[in-house]
Parts: sequence; structure tokens; C-alpha cells
Amino acid sequence: GLPPQALTLSRQTGQPPEMIAPLFIHIEEQPQKRVAYVRHTGSYKGNAELFRSLFGKLERWARKNNIHQENASAYCLYHDQSDQTIDDKLRLSVCVDVKSHVQPSGEVNIMALDGGKYAVGRFVVSPQDYQGAWNYMLFQWLPESGYLFDDRLPFERYSRDVTAPTQGKLVVNVCVPIK
Repeated sequence: GLPPQALTLSRQTGQPPEMIAPLFIHIEEQPQKRVAYVRHTGSYKGNAELFRSLFGKLERWARKNNIHQENASAYCLYHDQSDQTIDDKLRLSVCVDVKSHVQPSGEVNIMALDGGKYAVGRFVVSPQDYQGAWNYMLFQWLPESGYLFDDRLPFERYSRDVTAPTQGKLVVNVCVPIK
């Protein structure tokens, strides 16, 4: 099947999906990661405030539990195919790397993020550009790459060193599981 972000625009409008080009794309073998996460169920597209609020919850939890995150990456995981799931049922998890001794508490749970082979596209985006970045990876790069979409969750990865906004933009790595 197609990944969560796929086909939403083209199904609704019949137009080719809007795309933005990445700085680069490379293939990575990623190890399995242990992450702390906060889950949101409901609509999220283009809602920068929601993402800030979810990441804020994670950061407050990390501070309260004395979890140091200097080298940690943050992630947004998408659990559903957005063209097949009604908006108020869509599931999104925001996550951060944690070490093995860290335990869940409050709204924050722990899960494993699958390792394996990913195509990673690095993009510079404004909040409204995320869909265009996903569209590029799924409609432009993937069909021409010779790879197939693998049945693991796709996600966005943000590194600590690149989350400082530049003119309101963020650097994001769009990670598409491939085989």
C-alpha cells in the first residue's frame, strides 16, 4: 500500500500533487531506536501550533525526569494512510530518543522505532511545505528509484543542531521505509 501522506491532494483535486525539492536524498540503514512519545488522534495537517504543543509536552517531561537530550533526535511518526482515514481518526506520534533505563510516565509512553533501510530526503520547509516534501519523496523519487515502499512507519526526523529556524523555516529529514 501507499504510505500515509500519499495521494491526498491528487485524489481530491485531480491535480498533480505540489512538490518541493530536497537539498539531497540518500539511503540509510537505521538501527532500531527506543523513543519516548506523545500521541495525538485527530486532524493535524498544517497545524504548527499542535506540533509545538506536543513537542512542548515531551520537552517538559524530559526536563522533569532529568533526561538529557543534547544529541537526541526528535521524530514525527504517521500511523495512518491519510487518504483512507477520516481526519478525526488520524494518529500522529511525536517522539524523542531515550536510553534504555527511561520509563514511561503521565502522557508519555515508550516504544521502539523500526530500524532498517530508509530513503532520507533533507528539506528546508515552512509549515505549509511538509506535504510538498512528502509528495516529492513518494511521487517523484520513489517511483524512479527502483525501491518499493516497505511496510514500516514513515517519519520526519529533526536533529538538535538543525531545528533553529532560519527565516521561519526548519530543516527536516523525511524518512521513507524502502525495500
